[in-house]
Amino acid sequence: MKKKEIIFFSNVLNPYQKDFLKELSKRISIYSIFNEKKIENSPWSFKDDINIKNISSLNYIDRKKFYMKIIKKYNSGNFLLGGYKIRDVFTILFLSKKYNRKIYFFLEKPKNNIKIGLFLKKIYLRLLLKIFRCDGIFAVGKSAKDYYKQISNKVYNLPYSVNPSKYKKTFLNKKKILKFIFIGQLINRKGINTLGLAFEKLNNSNYKNKFILNIVGIGKQKNYIKQLSLKHKNLNYLGFLDQKKLTNVLSKNQVLILPSIREGWGVVVNEAMASGLALILNKNMEITKDFFINKFHGLIINNSTDSLYENMKYMIKNIDKATIMGKKNYNFFLKSKLNSKNSATFFISKI
Repeated sequence: MKKKEIIFFSNVLNPYQKDFLKELSKRISIYSIFNEKKIENSPWSFKDDINIKNISSLNYIDRKKFYMKIIKKYNSGNFLLGGYKIRDVFTILFLSKKYNRKIYFFLEKPKNNIKIGLFLKKIYLRLLLKIFRCDGIFAVGKSAKDYYKQISNKVYNLPYSVNPSKYKKTFLNKKKILKFIFIGQLINRKGINTLGLAFEKLNNSNYKNKFILNIVGIGKQKNYIKQLSLKHKNLNYLGFLDQKKLTNVLSKNQVLILPSIREGWGVVVNEAMASGLALILNKNMEITKDFFINKFHGLIINNSTDSLYENMKYMIKNIDKATIMGKKNYNFFLKSKLNSKNSATFFISKI
């Protein structure tokens, strides 16, 4: 029996996509095409391999020729699009009709707080899916699934996923000093100012010598974080880390903090769970609507400095409970679709 074939089109290759695609490649024939350069504040770098190609340097005519070449090579390959706004989206969709290929989308919920913006996007998507006959949408999380169910009756919850074998289990140091870690862009939307204020409030309390905060990432608030790290010995600014270094750093922390005001999924949560960390997450994060149970997986906060301060303090005072939360997260992760092995199995069963 011939293997199933998929041609994946997207803008930029991210680490979590690579884990998922690599797992799929073990079971089906897949070729991935990326047609944009790196994302600002996220300078990941990957080498092309036999089944992954970045064509961002090509002009439109040469990109179209490349699409045709791959479509003919994978003569039964159906299309998976990693977004409805990807470069050349209409060209790719017209090619799907020309060569009679099925079309699947892999989509986050649209990021738009303005109701008219969401309404217009919904109309656009309905027209797009009706004209080009969408065969299924893989939605990143429950909120995304609920949104796309208004547009299509073939919607599946498929969160982003990572490969657990890349991550090391966390451990607690003998001095019982709790280590928090923030990983992400250093911008206001990620709640970095709230984190800085909560950190300073803790440092002005009796808990100053009982915790360390490690911060990973780059962005507009980089200088603010660097100044805090110079002022306080228990704040380490580590800059941007590639995947290999990040997995090592994660294993030396016990609690991930993500105070994001707004967040699509937050793949770093997957990575933290694969490393056995407890979580402190903002209630606005989409991932909290999928599975998160307060005081089981970690703690839920709102947008305020006091909320983050109180929950960081709770973790410091209850290190043993934080450790138990981390272990529960690791066990939960292994059995869930956050694990790329399970995610790939689910995806293949639906195409």
